[in-house]
Amino acid sequence: MYWGFAMLSADVVVSAPALDRPVLTDKVTASLLRAFPNAARAATVHLGLAVFWACLVVVDLVFAPAPTVWAVAWCCLFGLYRLLSAVTLWRMHATMAAMPALLATTPWRPVRLRLLKSRSLEVSDGDQVFVVRAMGLLSLYRGVLRRTGTGWIAGPDQRTGVAAVRVEGSYLPFPARRSTRRPDPLPERRFETRDPTTRLAVKQRRSLLALVVVALTPMLGYVIATDLFPRLPRQMFLVGVAGVLLYGLLQVRKCVRLLALWRLPSMLRTGRWVKVEAAVTSSGTPRPRARVRYPDGTTAVLDMWYPGVDLVATMAETKNAWVIGTPRAGGRIAVGFPGYPMVTLARVVGPDWPDPA
Repeated sequence: MYWGFAMLSADVVVSAPALDRPVLTDKVTASLLRAFPNAARAATVHLGLAVFWACLVVVDLVFAPAPTVWAVAWCCLFGLYRLLSAVTLWRMHATMAAMPALLATTPWRPVRLRLLKSRSLEVSDGDQVFVVRAMGLLSLYRGVLRRTGTGWIAGPDQRTGVAAVRVEGSYLPFPARRSTRRPDPLPERRFETRDPTTRLAVKQRRSLLALVVVALTPMLGYVIATDLFPRLPRQMFLVGVAGVLLYGLLQVRKCVRLLALWRLPSMLRTGRWVKVEAAVTSSGTPRPRARVRYPDGTTAVLDMWYPGVDLVATMAETKNAWVIGTPRAGGRIAVGFPGYPMVTLARVVGPDWPDPA
């Protein structure tokens, strides 16, 4: 599979940053940086939730006559996850806080990048070779980086060592910091040889299962309450059910999106990508629209289901996209850029094409 999508992705053109002006002059990159959560505040929230789950475990083990083992285990898992998230975010805080000032005055530079262990990258910038520790560089982008071996870097700052890294197929400036350590090269893992586009579709589908697990949290509270108070009226079970339903209502938009994307992995595995001309007609909404023209002249208007910022911005900048599926009214087709973690499902809403300006 690696050979197939590598050959195809060689024909795929994605956006590249401007090298003659500061990073934050790019509106998409600037909006993504503003959307970064406050790392210190987010770390505090995660730490508070970790303490909450730990308290539940202690109370259940100490005061309950007969603690429910699976409920205690779930609380431990939730608490550990929150604690690890808090530690990771706190480590990112100083780097992320210094990034806006750096990117406001520093342009991107093209470099060679090599994956190292400990989430580090070897940067070859002309005759200079150094190491940075990248934060948040997901495995999807590591697969792209493994194939291309290139990217862009801003910095590192001479005083703080703060830098930002960008890889092909993404507008996101990944936080990084210069490191004096030089870890060994990262061995290639099997999942990194798989198509990042299909892997993203599978990951989105699995997210629906994660929502189901989190939705059971109110039920978990009910189980612990019955451990502490064995004579608690069984009608309190309805409290747990009501909590699940309330959570479901709050997450209904995300669930609708994930259910719509359920068929996407199978479409990518069985379909054939076709390059089309594309013009994004509405952006900044959960379901932007685009007009596409197939090589045979067929045109269609696509209603895209919650695409990522990278996908919409790349379509708008390159004026093209890749699709899988027949453009019939009401039908579903996949839209993305093969070889890169950019893909979504779209509904064909019409055959229109805009008049030339």
